[in-house]
Amino acid sequence: MSSEAVVMEHVKNMGLPESTGRHILDVVAVVEGYLKNQKEIALISKKAEASERTVKTEMQELNDEFYKKERELDDEKSRRQAALNNKLKTSEAETKDALNPLWERLNRVKRIIALLRIAETIQPVRDIEDGDITTYHGEYLEWLGCLFKGDYLIIRLLITENKKPKNRYSLLAYGRCAFEDQKILNRREVYSYGTPNVNDHAGGFQVKLELGSFPTIPDAKAYAQKSANKPLKQFIADFVKLKAEYMEVTATYTLSDFEQITAQEKAKEGSK
Repeated sequence: MSSEAVVMEHVKNMGLPESTGRHILDVVAVVEGYLKNQKEIALISKKAEASERTVKTEMQELNDEFYKKERELDDEKSRRQAALNNKLKTSEAETKDALNPLWERLNRVKRIIALLRIAETIQPVRDIEDGDITTYHGEYLEWLGCLFKGDYLIIRLLITENKKPKNRYSLLAYGRCAFEDQKILNRREVYSYGTPNVNDHAGGFQVKLELGSFPTIPDAKAYAQKSANKPLKQFIADFVKLKAEYMEVTATYTLSDFEQITAQEKAKEGSK
């Protein structure tokens, strides 16, 4: 006898309606179905978790495998890049070593040509006279001797009253230099704009520098006597060296000696 028949027989014996038996059978079917489905879900979930763990393990192994390969590739790339960089540096150094003496010779010739061009127009500098510089409102001004005097450079010192409350007297150096090309002789360190309280009527001063300010005129003169050459020492030394170079070049060459080079330069300028 089936379980359904057993239930129905039991309900009949108890004098219960048939519908009660049907209800009991329905409840039993539902519960049994629930428990069956619960077991199936647990089984499927367990299998899925196992499968997921396997896949994740394989993914981690894959990541580890390719991470190792990537590290190996990165290391190899770094080694090869380092080797190429060393090769490049060696090549650049060799090129520099090869080019430097050639550039030095070219630049030497360019400098000779520049000096010869200067020789076409250079004139001895004009002497600096007392009236070349005045103060704006009749303030104190006293000319001192020359710090340097030659045919191509004259530097003269003067003391002028400034507007400072304490160190009222400025020691100035004014000079003219025949070599005006900044590439030939760098004079930026000996030219200051707005030197105190003076007006240079004659102009043409390439040296224009305040050497210091002092409380009294004797203090300014004492400094002029002992230390005025210090700020201009390097400039004067550079000038002396340049003049010697200029005299040697002009005694050895003429601009026509380099006509082939100057013609080439003109042709390049014309093609621009």
